[in-house]
Amino acid sequence: MAGIARAWMAAAAFSVFLSSARSDPGEEFPKGRIIPKVVTRHDPAQSYALYLPKDYTPDRKWPILYGYSPAGRGEDPVRVFQKAADQYGWILVGSNNSRNGPWEPIKAAIEAVWKDTHARFPIDGSRIMAGGFSGGARVSFNMMAAVKGAEGIELAAVFPCGAGFGSQGAPPEGSKTVVCGMVGRGCFNLPEMRLRTMPALKARRVRCRLLVFEGGHHWPPEETVTKAARYVRMALLCREGKGGGKEASELLREELAEAEVLLKDAGAGFYEALDRLADLAEMFKETPAGKDIAARLAALEADERAKKAKTADAALGKLLAELNSIADGNERFERMLERSREFSREFAGTPAALSLSAGLYLAARAALAQAQQLLQRKDYPAAAQQLDRVFRVAPNDPTIAYNLACAQAMSGRKEDALKTLAEAVRLGYSDLEHMKKDPDLDSLRGEEAYRKILSDLEKKAAGGAGG
Repeated sequence: MAGIARAWMAAAAFSVFLSSARSDPGEEFPKGRIIPKVVTRHDPAQSYALYLPKDYTPDRKWPILYGYSPAGRGEDPVRVFQKAADQYGWILVGSNNSRNGPWEPIKAAIEAVWKDTHARFPIDGSRIMAGGFSGGARVSFNMMAAVKGAEGIELAAVFPCGAGFGSQGAPPEGSKTVVCGMVGRGCFNLPEMRLRTMPALKARRVRCRLLVFEGGHHWPPEETVTKAARYVRMALLCREGKGGGKEASELLREELAEAEVLLKDAGAGFYEALDRLADLAEMFKETPAGKDIAARLAALEADERAKKAKTADAALGKLLAELNSIADGNERFERMLERSREFSREFAGTPAALSLSAGLYLAARAALAQAQQLLQRKDYPAAAQQLDRVFRVAPNDPTIAYNLACAQAMSGRKEDALKTLAEAVRLGYSDLEHMKKDPDLDSLRGEEAYRKILSDLEKKAAGGAGG
């Protein structure tokens, strides 16, 4: 998706497109029900899922959220944001054509849905939002950058789920767009969002929040989406000078109640609450409530945990400087692995410890990508070295262990391969048929230890089949 903002459309063409869009419904759609496929009037090859809120009427302008799935399933974002749409009065659309892959089809899908929805529905231009999951999250960021670059229009909000922005999707300095990211605690893109996306947004003075839910790399649950929508609604009210109003005050009370619960958390929740309170104090700084929050935050900074977080931040800065001074990549990785474990024990739960762990995970992902390239080049010794790094960062991953065993076997390291293969099975590797046929393990077939591993896996498989 590199070059996405430049490749979308010329600014002049986009300007004409916007100015020529007029609401002309011409047909009625049922309200409060997901419509899986609405074909665009100008291009029968393009379509989108649609949801009109239960109280929708065509006689006033409405906020709209454009949703993007990595697999072209327009219903997915519509379903995920449905409750929020009813609560806050949003039109939802999800492209059925935008999916991971070449940029040109994505570009065509974005343009087609934008054009059709602006022709059919009365859209509030100050309340245009975008959201997506994984590759769709990157599309939503790039849509934000493209609209801003072409027409000077800023999206009201972006909801990236499970991924951050790509090389062309970073919001400009001081953007007024509110960003609320959502990611699973077990998602492989959590480090990216925590270490890269959120700090980059804050450095650009973009209002943002990251909500972490229990789960992996998938769409967020309804509860998390509802909290994200509430945050965005509250931030937009404050941006419009309505922070002292009744609705904003009610939303703030909910936020503060959640923060108080987090403050009682013995782990990372305490630090998350501090971050939220700092954000709320800034958001409501023009109101009496904002001054109260700032006073509460100042009192909390005397807490030993808050002091520990500051100490950890200082220690992390020194550690990163030390690591960056090591020229040799292998040595740097080894030192990072060792020191990150020590750091985590000393500063458990602090944002600095979480950031260092996330940084180590990113280094492991880079090693995994390098290992895949080395395997394609049949450089098995070097691939085994990289996979060994990954396995030490993720020692409970059976697939990584299995791949490492294969690379070791292809490198002639039979003894190491047999030990790693046994560990992979112990951790839960269960693809018996693949193991039997995998040519990477041919050098191990005649070994007694291999036959025992195979026998153990067969017994596991038989036990599973028998319930």
